[in-house]
Amino acid sequence: GLHCAVPWSRGGREVLGLCQSLGIEHLVEFGQIEASARRYVRSGSQVRLMPSVLDTVRFGVPAALELLWPRSKESDESVHSFFRRRFSSGFSATVADPLCAWSYGGDPHQLSVRSCFPNLWYNEKRYSSCMAGSLASSLRTKQDTEYGLPGMHPLVVKARSSGRLFTLGGGLSTLTDRLAAALQAPPAPLAPARVVDDRVAAVSPTGAGAAVALDSGETLQA
Repeated sequence: GLHCAVPWSRGGREVLGLCQSLGIEHLVEFGQIEASARRYVRSGSQVRLMPSVLDTVRFGVPAALELLWPRSKESDESVHSFFRRRFSSGFSATVADPLCAWSYGGDPHQLSVRSCFPNLWYNEKRYSSCMAGSLASSLRTKQDTEYGLPGMHPLVVKARSSGRLFTLGGGLSTLTDRLAAALQAPPAPLAPARVVDDRVAAVSPTGAGAAVALDSGETLQA
């Protein structure tokens, strides 16, 4: 699964920045904000809206009590086992299992929670609680990588205002295919070496390398 489809998250901004660097930002397709706010789950033979008032009551109490449960000493476990232990068997069967099957197309009883939900696994190990760890993580300032677009970049603003998710035309494999092609392409020829008697004011990444700004106002491509 691609853990980067939420546009205001760090991962989402980095994927949008990577799309821009690869020249495929025009292929980014955004969801509808009204449709993306609705979630459906299959319960027995019925497909219903999630969450309902009953779901809030049924799963709200286990979520609040999750702060009290001790952390596991195991190095890993299945997705189903993790959510059953931290929340409840009903939450695992009704919410976590369908989500995992949709995201990964696998059996939640066999898939590793450490691989599928690394943040939740880490939060339990460090904070003894998924909820407390998620809150602490949201309060920390995370530094984006060089590909991360700023929050007010037009592409991020459009993604945020259009819906909670985005994808690529032709499927998410478009990103990996274009990335593989870019890695296999021969590198651009290097410019002849040049000795500059000046101080470097700033260095910023570009699609093909880096831009070096000098104190004199001149910018060199490296």
